[in-house]
Amino acid sequence: MSDTNWVALGVSFVGGGAVGAIINNISISMRNRKQVVAYSAESTPLFNSEMFTKPEVKARLNLNEKDGSSVNELTNLFVAKVEVENRGNRDFSSFKLGLTMNENDMVLYQSVTTPDRNHQAQPLTQVSPLSGTQEIDFILSPFNRKETYKFTLYFITAGTVEGPHEIAVSTPEPVDLKRSSNSGQLALIASQIALRIGPYRISIG
Repeated sequence: MSDTNWVALGVSFVGGGAVGAIINNISISMRNRKQVVAYSAESTPLFNSEMFTKPEVKARLNLNEKDGSSVNELTNLFVAKVEVENRGNRDFSSFKLGLTMNENDMVLYQSVTTPDRNHQAQPLTQVSPLSGTQEIDFILSPFNRKETYKFTLYFITAGTVEGPHEIAVSTPEPVDLKRSSNSGQLALIASQIALRIGPYRISIG
């Protein structure tokens, strides 16, 4: 026993199964940890009829079809930018995402920017200027790590025009949703008097 090299045995033990087991446990823990999905949401007012303070001046936004037929008359209009990024180390072949507005807010039109043409954001909720909605669901496919989907929502409010208009982002997927600051600035001018939104035209009437 006096000739036993305890140092060599210790090194062999540590360098063998023990370290391997520790590394394996760490790897399993990281794989099982909830993946982080970060999002940002920011809304900006585009039009408010109350901006004209003189009682003899009245203004409305008319949302029209291309053929000129009236669709809706708006007393206010907001635009919201929502970005969702997969910051985890897992790729999702499909990912369900929900956007929920305030109880007084109603989305009339939405558009999505995907990473490229091989990515799709299928809307599960139909949005129409004639029948707005407060809840919009999408299926993102795929939603791979480090990828970002960008959503633009045009909405009106029946409540107070001033103040924040929060947008709740949710998902049934087993991820950790975390809010982050919006890295980009909205490239829209609130004072513009004419807007084009897909097949519709918005103008001051």
